Amino acid sequence: MFDGTVFADQAYGGVSRYLVELARNIVLDGRMAATVHAPFYVSKYLDDLRAKGVQVQGRRLPVFRGTSLIARNLNRLQRVDQKYDVFHSSWYPERRPCAREKILAISVYDMIAELFPGEVSNAKSQSFEKKTALNLADVIFAISETTKKDLIEIAGVEAEKIVVTPLATSIFEIPVDRESNKSGVPYILYVGRRAGYKNFSSLLEAFTSSTMINSEFQLVCFGGENFSRDETERLRKLPAKGPGSVIRISGNDVSLAQRYAEAALFVCPSKYEGFGIPLLEAMACGCPVVSTRAGSLQEVGGNAPFYAPDPTPEALKFAMESILFDRSALDRGTEAGLRQARQFSWRTTAEKTVDTYLRHIRI
Repeated sequence: MFDGTVFADQAYGGVSRYLVELARNIVLDGRMAATVHAPFYVSKYLDDLRAKGVQVQGRRLPVFRGTSLIARNLNRLQRVDQKYDVFHSSWYPERRPCAREKILAISVYDMIAELFPGEVSNAKSQSFEKKTALNLADVIFAISETTKKDLIEIAGVEAEKIVVTPLATSIFEIPVDRESNKSGVPYILYVGRRAGYKNFSSLLEAFTSSTMINSEFQLVCFGGENFSRDETERLRKLPAKGPGSVIRISGNDVSLAQRYAEAALFVCPSKYEGFGIPLLEAMACGCPVVSTRAGSLQEVGGNAPFYAPDPTPEALKFAMESILFDRSALDRGTEAGLRQARQFSWRTTAEKTVDTYLRHIRI
């Protein structure tokens, strides 16, 4: 039984995608059934999940200001009457949401609130919620070895209580045309939120300071928030389009996959990641990668990316200049990335998760 906390908050998002893929592949695994109890939700993923054999209890609300708050509050009033063995909470519960005889599982995605409290708006409350949930849980899933290590060192969780179930991606299932580039301008791709530990400002400085790069390439930001006032001011002096320009676009998974396939290079400048789904997506779509080694990024990327020695603008600039103009290096990065991406699958994630559920049920 999965609860609907995250599905009331995210129309799209990494956490909700992980839970949807986990539920779908638990059904495919065949040893357990999966139900999502989300009386009211905004997620775009759940309607499709019903067709995959997962029981979804609830209905989607139209998105308007305050929808998530209303959905969360209404969900708290709903009881789960269906029989189940494991309650897997999608976020960090404040109190035990199931009976003592049930197995309570939680997933921990990162320790960003603890490591970068000044860069997370609700860091203090999130850390408190997480600590409470860690004490309540019977089993804790970490999405990477890095997250497990951080849980042990920062939160003091016993290693025996943590099971690592790495994330994966299904983006390689989307057909793409690697020879296409409708804009006609070669570009470097950045994906997701840009503020704080995501370190986009260093990438922007690296891009604007390199005449080698900005005379030939555009920087495309996919998704994330609108450009901030500070970003807009920094971009004002740049070309509006063509080489040297920086643009923001958005779209669905199909358009994202095509953007990865077309890009000359994907750059992940983060100071920390609990896993790093965009890096894995880029590799799965055959896009060469420049990345830092922060957090779990090297764990996910293996030997495929060209790693910047640190997350500074100078290091990122050096890394991008070193690979962008070396065709053989780009080709090697593409091939190595495709091999590395095949090491991760949602089927494996689900198998490890179900193994853990059953082990605790039998205990």
